[in-house]
Amino acid sequence: MTQIEGAVNDEGRTPAIVDFLGALSAELQPTIPSANDYTAIENYYLYKQDIERLAAIGMKYYSFSISWTRILPFALPDTPVNSQALAHYNDLINFILEKGMVPIVTLTHFDTPAVFIGGTMQGLLERMYLGRINFGYQNETFPEAFVNYGKLVMAHFADRVPFWLTFNEPQAGVNSGPSVDNILKSHAQLYHFYHEQLNGTGQVSIKMGEAPAIPQIPTNRSHVDAAMHRTQLYIDTWLNPLALGLDYPNVYKMTVQDYVPLTDEDLAYLNNTIGVSFFP
Repeated sequence: MTQIEGAVNDEGRTPAIVDFLGALSAELQPTIPSANDYTAIENYYLYKQDIERLAAIGMKYYSFSISWTRILPFALPDTPVNSQALAHYNDLINFILEKGMVPIVTLTHFDTPAVFIGGTMQGLLERMYLGRINFGYQNETFPEAFVNYGKLVMAHFADRVPFWLTFNEPQAGVNSGPSVDNILKSHAQLYHFYHEQLNGTGQVSIKMGEAPAIPQIPTNRSHVDAAMHRTQLYIDTWLNPLALGLDYPNVYKMTVQDYVPLTDEDLAYLNNTIGVSFFP
């Protein structure tokens, strides 16, 4: 939805990291034409047309993201909630259901509020140990703010939305050990909030963004080892704690020297919060 929603400066929405990506691409690759007029498909205004067409061809699910900076223009806890934004997503969800589809909500899809990287494009370019672009997950205020936003949205819409994705492709935006720690623990908090406080009967998961690596030459031992190393670094780092309640793989601890150790209590809290069987 961040790619198609549009209305970036309308009805209370404030800047998010995704708003800088076009300008960043133009700066890094100046030979590639890039229009930075912030015009998208304008799904924010035309969502009924989009949903009507998808319903007409028999689509069962409608997956979309909710804009954090539209719901909470100042991003942080104890700041004003944009009631106009809540009304918009309420109408969107109701229309999805009216057309016979099931809504799937992603809470953040590369659109972390810009405040978490200092509000400038330069904040995207911090040194990256794992990801490609800094999405601000390492900011010490991020976990509380994200959980606050997630609880607000879930509390409003969990009665009609059975599938929740906390992060889209978290591997893409992590730059340090604290960023991984913040993502895992804030995801788990929302998983437990949904099931234990809202008594939600749906599912909560993360939209992972990596596939297992494949050796270029399967008979070459060094290629096999390199593929296993990458798989463990980019997949096991997440699935060990979230799916199995196991500690980080050694390759992660060797590569990311500022990683935050997980205690037995952490692992018990994180375990089985991935929603393995997501769709019926």
